[in-house]
Amino acid sequence: MGIHKDHILTKDLRDAYGFLLGNGELDSGFDVSETGPSPKRAVKYQYAGKKTNPFAFIVNSGERKEYHLFYLRHPKPGNKELAELEFGTEAVSENPRGEVTIQIRNEEDAQKVWDLVNEVRLK
Repeated sequence: MGIHKDHILTKDLRDAYGFLLGNGELDSGFDVSETGPSPKRAVKYQYAGKKTNPFAFIVNSGERKEYHLFYLRHPKPGNKELAELEFGTEAVSENPRGEVTIQIRNEEDAQKVWDLVNEVRLK
């Protein structure tokens, strides 16, 4: 794994990518896969042995966007508010499907989003 690492131009985004990918691979509760480059480079987290894809992030290079976009894919009441408490309203949004998206700019952000993943995931 790690097929997108060479695509990422900035150290901060490479570090965030490595943290999120590595923690997903180490977590026995997830099956992690990478897709792309077409249509988008992404990392997807599925609950182990299931087809449910509760989390994912778009891998940006740093050339046009200085963040990876992390998705909490299954809308749950309170997820957006939890994310906003940790990241602020500027870095968090909700798309038309109700998925919460969070801008991840560095490894510190990646650590915070991983804590959030562990808070909102199915146990």
